[in-house]
Parts: sequence; structure tokens; C-alpha cells
Amino acid sequence: MNKVLTPVNIIALLLLAAAGLFYYFVTLPPSVPEYDLNTGGATVSKNVRLYFNDPALEKYRTEERSLQLPVDNETTLAQLAIKALMTGPKAEGSVSTLPKTGDAPVVFTREGHYYVNIPASWQKLNYGSTAELLLICTITRTLLDLNPNNLDVAFMVEGKTVESLAGHVDLRNAFNRESCP
Repeated sequence: MNKVLTPVNIIALLLLAAAGLFYYFVTLPPSVPEYDLNTGGATVSKNVRLYFNDPALEKYRTEERSLQLPVDNETTLAQLAIKALMTGPKAEGSVSTLPKTGDAPVVFTREGHYYVNIPASWQKLNYGSTAELLLICTITRTLLDLNPNNLDVAFMVEGKTVESLAGHVDLRNAFNRESCP
């Protein structure tokens, strides 16, 4: 009769259990860092260039603005720049294609790339192809001006890659400086 609990079988069983635990811990999703943006009264001022459009939606118009950052990092700067775009231009003769109300997109940065997570409510905007392209391009140009080392901006809706925001502009590929002339 063969013994089942031989030293070799016990060692193999322990190795199999260790491999299972290792696999479990390796496949856990990474934790999302939480930022405490309320750091007291100390803020950092950054000058940024925001991109808007002329009323005919033919040309870009830029506006310099100073943003107060509670935390001096690239993600916070990008997030505040998007919110500034949503508030609209202060200069006469410029318009914004971003909605002024509702949730703002969430911006992430990773290894030289921006990722913009657009709220689902923006898919209900009744935009034509020009307005949709300008919405994407004003965000892209503004973000890429924040850090010249960043290469591109990828868009998603509610954390998922989508073909388009309103059916006109292909969002499956990231946008770079050449994508938005």
C-alpha cells in the first residue's frame, strides 16, 4: 500500500498552497491613493494657459490664469485646470465648449500620460462633430501645456474606454499635440 503523506507530498502541498497565496496577493487590484486636499492655509500658486474657442468655433483662444493649489503635484494641477475650463473664459470674445454645471472629469497622470475620466452625463450633451472635437481638444491642449514632458491624453467615460463621447470623435486612441492643431 502506497503512503499518501510522504515528506515529498507534504512539501509539494505546502508549495502549492504558497503559490496559491502568492497568486492571490499579486492579482489584487492596486489601492487608489487618497489625497487630503485640505492642508490648511498654505497654497501654491501656478500660472496656467487655458484653451477656449472663438464664438465661430474656428480658432483657439488662450487665457492665462493663476490657480491656487492646496497640494503641489501634477494631478492636482490638472484637476484644477479642468475645473477652470468648466467655469469658462473671463475674456470677452471667447467661449467654452465644456459644460459649466455637473460633475467635472477626473484626471490621472501616469508615466507621461494623462487619463481623463469623463462623467456619463457628458454623453448626453447634444454636440455636433465640431463642438465635440473642440471639447476634447481644449482639454488636451490645456493639459499638455501644463507639463511639456507629457505625451498624450487618453479619454474614458465612467472608467471605461469608449468609441466616442457623442458619436463623432473617436476616443479609442489617445490625443497628442498633433491631434489637435
